[in-house]
Amino acid sequence: MFRKFSYIKKKDNALWQCIFINSLVAFFSFLWLILMNKGAFTLCGDYNAQAVPFSVGMHKAILGGQSWSWGVDLGTQTVGAYSFYGLGSISFWITMLFPVSATPCLMGWLYVLKYIAAGVTSFLYIRQFTRDDNYAVIGSLLYAFSGFQAVNLEFYTFHDATILFPLLLLEFDRMMKSGKCILRDGRHFIAVTALSCLNSYFFFVGQVVFLILYFFLRYGKRDLKLTVRNLIFCSIAGLWGVMIAGILFLPNILFISGNKRSSVRVLLSQFFPEPRMLLYLLKGFLFPGEAMYDSSAVYNRRWTSTSAYLPLIGMSGVLAYLHGRHKDWLSRMLRVLLVAAFSPLLTSAFLLFTEANQRWWYMLILLMVSASAIVMEQEVRKENRDVLKKAILANAVVLIVFYAALNLIKWNDTENSLVCHRGFFLLIFAVALAGLFILYRLSANARHFCRAVTAWTAVFALLTTGYTLGYYRFADGVSEKYTERISLYSQLEPIDEQYRYIDENMMLYSNGASGLRIFSSTVSNSIVYFDSLFDFYKQARRLDKTSYAGLAELFGGKYDVTTDPEGRTPLRTYEVNGKTYYVVERNACPIGFAVDQVITEEDLKKIDVSERGLVLLRSAVIQQDDYEGVSDLTPCVSSRTALESIQTDAATDKIAGSGTGKLDPSDNAGLVFDSDQEGYSPSGRSADNLSKSSPVEKIVLTDDELQKVAAERVAYDTGRAVGNFQRTSDGFICESDYSDDKLVYFSVPNDSGWKAFIDGEETAIINSGGMMLIRIPAGTHSIEFHYTTPGLSAGAAISLLSLSAFVLFSLADRKRRKKQI
Repeated sequence: MFRKFSYIKKKDNALWQCIFINSLVAFFSFLWLILMNKGAFTLCGDYNAQAVPFSVGMHKAILGGQSWSWGVDLGTQTVGAYSFYGLGSISFWITMLFPVSATPCLMGWLYVLKYIAAGVTSFLYIRQFTRDDNYAVIGSLLYAFSGFQAVNLEFYTFHDATILFPLLLLEFDRMMKSGKCILRDGRHFIAVTALSCLNSYFFFVGQVVFLILYFFLRYGKRDLKLTVRNLIFCSIAGLWGVMIAGILFLPNILFISGNKRSSVRVLLSQFFPEPRMLLYLLKGFLFPGEAMYDSSAVYNRRWTSTSAYLPLIGMSGVLAYLHGRHKDWLSRMLRVLLVAAFSPLLTSAFLLFTEANQRWWYMLILLMVSASAIVMEQEVRKENRDVLKKAILANAVVLIVFYAALNLIKWNDTENSLVCHRGFFLLIFAVALAGLFILYRLSANARHFCRAVTAWTAVFALLTTGYTLGYYRFADGVSEKYTERISLYSQLEPIDEQYRYIDENMMLYSNGASGLRIFSSTVSNSIVYFDSLFDFYKQARRLDKTSYAGLAELFGGKYDVTTDPEGRTPLRTYEVNGKTYYVVERNACPIGFAVDQVITEEDLKKIDVSERGLVLLRSAVIQQDDYEGVSDLTPCVSSRTALESIQTDAATDKIAGSGTGKLDPSDNAGLVFDSDQEGYSPSGRSADNLSKSSPVEKIVLTDDELQKVAAERVAYDTGRAVGNFQRTSDGFICESDYSDDKLVYFSVPNDSGWKAFIDGEETAIINSGGMMLIRIPAGTHSIEFHYTTPGLSAGAAISLLSLSAFVLFSLADRKRRKKQI
């Protein structure tokens, strides 16, 4: 059934047809939004908040040679901060050919190119299995414009993985095509493996798991010796590719190894999904994709990329293949992967059991599309007659029953049904049902079946992608003002480098200014550690530094951008689209200042979470074991003493009391997963995520009293600031002039890779709740902090050596082949 293949034929009309049709659909899907926004392409959510500003941030970091990126929250290493967001992707490096200001305008067109590329690479893979390449063209449309692609329009970088994966499988097949794996036939596989690994370590892990399964189910032989031999050679080729990508892969592995999100969790109880989750997964196969932040049914918000819908055909092709006369590797793969798709435990295997989401479904979709293309060709050739028609009817019945059930069944006492938006749910139901009806009618005419299905698939691909784009673009209203915000933030500059703005991701557009918070999944692990001091444990979000009194002040949040200065004297004024924006000052500590007392983490957590920020304005937090090294400089205060000092500063006689130690939901405490907001399986509260200290002591202060305490402490700390603070591409420099030896606090994440120097001599860095403390002797001194990305030099060396060996191996093999001719 599976014929020998080549990439491109001499007169490859089918390939040109694939390029043309996919280009046409992609172009008209995106053109209207690009033109509507005068060239800049905007959507909502993660695309606006992360994809565009992070591309801008990466561009600036590379041009500036920054190993440490100040714009990512309180600061994060550049490689770790941006690799998940496309630092190694081809699409990002295309933007490097243009001015950074062109990035928002480029990304819409890059999206078009991504869809075309996904269509082409999937076509090259699918054509292995079809005698008529025109059915592979249909398959390319089904893959490139699948529901997975539609729901992930919010996640710009995800589409790069869907481009490379068909090439990865294709080159793996090429290496194995003789039935006996030969390393010299694996050169292209090594190259694509390196590209996939560079593109995204996150997706690459899932692809490796898939390839292992693919190897055993497709190429496993009864001859155990041959199977083991082939596995060894495949592993060598794959490892070679990974080593070529070592320049990014090694530092990223080191970076994420300390992240709790990377911890392994294997629970047999998660083998079967909960009933509601089961319905949500089934919906992902039956209905077209839609906006994840406002879905029409089952779950209203869930960022798990749960869609495997194929335009026009739905699940009909897969059902026909599985229930036809097919007993081969593809049917085995489909059955295994479909079981895994409905099991949270098996799903998590594609991320090494760290979390369970459906971001691996594009791999399943490629095989679903291959099966569908085979079935459609066989239907026309009457090799499996009427199986497709029966599958279409079965798909339609399940679709109708599912739609009715969600509308009619009362789920619980608070929800009348599982439908959130009846109008939109009806729309996608009508689209899915109409596609099945049209396909059923087309199957009656074998003569024009292929052309008709190609045309209608293109229509449904344009329809489903277009309305999903529109929903993402217009539903939240944020995009209307997005280009205006880009224009504003692109003008911002640092005023004093020892302070930050009260802002987040948009600060990446600025000319070197930084905010004190960011919406990112990959920030310094030390920032995550600091969040834990405030009982904040959400996995994909960071603690809002303005959520508790004293935090914004502690981290130098001095500047605010506003349209109403409220009587404050503006430091800067900007005009954008007829609106006036002002930069005004707030009370804030400098990034570096001397402290005269410390508090242990254990005592800090005995204080109510709402008052810990105020305590940290006066007392640096340390581990009990570290106190001995600084005991000669500062006293270690108790929780009671820290609270009494707040009372004194607030000029109140309110007495600190002991609370119950219970968690307040408003504190965001104890949340392991947030299924509605972050898309992970809910597992409730965990003892590991709760504050270990009890009881909790607190003082009840008014807002005015809180502000008074913060202002007094900021004034005190400002008077003890280091001088001449300047940021550098790999850290920062400053000067000190204290009359006595001091312990100086820096609100910069204490990641491994930092080295501190006083007058050129290295000094020890003490961890302070994720931030940094150093001892500085009396007198005038120059202080330097330099950051070196852990694993980057070693990874670069591995890449260079592996790439050199690969080039030499390829040249030698080419020379040998020429001699044989």
